[in-house]
Amino acid sequence: MAETQENGQVKSLKLGEGHVITLRIEPPIMHGDEGERRAVKGLSIRLAQTCVHWSGDVRLCYDLDIPAGSFVTITGPSGAGKSTLLELIAGFITPECGRVFIGEEDVTCLPPGERPVSMLFQDNNLFAHLDAFTNAGLGLNPTGRFSAEEREKIYQVFKQLGLSGLEKRLPAQLSGGQRQRVALARILLRDSPVILLDEPYTGLDDQLRKDLEKCIQDMWQKDFPTILMIAHMQSLALSGMTM
Repeated sequence: MAETQENGQVKSLKLGEGHVITLRIEPPIMHGDEGERRAVKGLSIRLAQTCVHWSGDVRLCYDLDIPAGSFVTITGPSGAGKSTLLELIAGFITPECGRVFIGEEDVTCLPPGERPVSMLFQDNNLFAHLDAFTNAGLGLNPTGRFSAEEREKIYQVFKQLGLSGLEKRLPAQLSGGQRQRVALARILLRDSPVILLDEPYTGLDDQLRKDLEKCIQDMWQKDFPTILMIAHMQSLALSGMTM
């Protein structure tokens, strides 16, 4: 079932018995203030009758198309299959049947590292023994040995996200919101056309959530990567979004 709204489209997907998720799809803003056509960096995503084993005799089946450059907010009860969708796209789960397409490419059999995707996990996925600067910089250079030009890019992203002065702190020395922003900095530096965010606001207070929400919106509106974000209904209510 799909409901078209003025600012996008809302789709309810039944994945299996008792498993329903809702997608709110916002299209990219195709024209600037002066009428010029804006470029879209993101890639389309298509899951064609893509099924995975859930538990017991239950299978979850995904059949959906996400237009390039869209911002998709995913909601649904715990265990409905939201994170499984992101993991299918990222390549952390291999489907039993069906195909996964990113852009025009069939990526069903590609490992995560070969897909044009960056994913922000609920637990930040930061390395405990590396400082914030190095953790973020891995998105730019996985060796952790940065050139002067790369270091400058990392400093610029830290400034953009309000992390200046925290470069040398270890993850344990950062607040929850700061760790989320370091993880987001790594995604910004990787500059992927598809970005997956698994409940990025979990554990944040209202002000930190608003700050991170603005960072994510700014990232999308800059050049419109395709973003899929899992969110609690409570987070949507706080931000004034409606489903």
